[in-house]
Amino acid sequence: MEKEPNSPQTSLSPEEPPPCSTQTDPYEAAYNMQPATVTTVVRTQPNNYLCLAIFVTLCCCFTFGIIGIVCSQASSHKFSHGDDVGAKEYAICAKVWSIAGLFIGVAVIAFVSISVVYYIKHSKIHPTSIPTSITPTQLVSNGPFR
Repeated sequence: MEKEPNSPQTSLSPEEPPPCSTQTDPYEAAYNMQPATVTTVVRTQPNNYLCLAIFVTLCCCFTFGIIGIVCSQASSHKFSHGDDVGAKEYAICAKVWSIAGLFIGVAVIAFVSISVVYYIKHSKIHPTSIPTSITPTQLVSNGPFR
């Protein structure tokens, strides 16, 4: 049995695969699959010094503390929007303003304390001349109820 050149095949032997049976995806020959690599980027938020800025605001120097709080919040905002470099810069800004406020506040408190002690020591009114206890009869006789 000889086949004609353009006649359809009617039977195939079981050992032979049908034509194009090894290609499951018609687009497989169009691209080459590469193994996928997963890269994980770990971002760490810089310390924004918010606690230090709040402490400086409440205890030492109000103005510098407020600037420190604003820089601290800007640092958190920049980090949440993906700007790691900007977050680091604002964190450094918050640190500098807060530490400057801390030193200036401590210096002002020390200066005022020393000035008050100096004034009390060199004033004409000595602390021992101020009465420490007043009796009710002194209030009535010397007070506004005369």
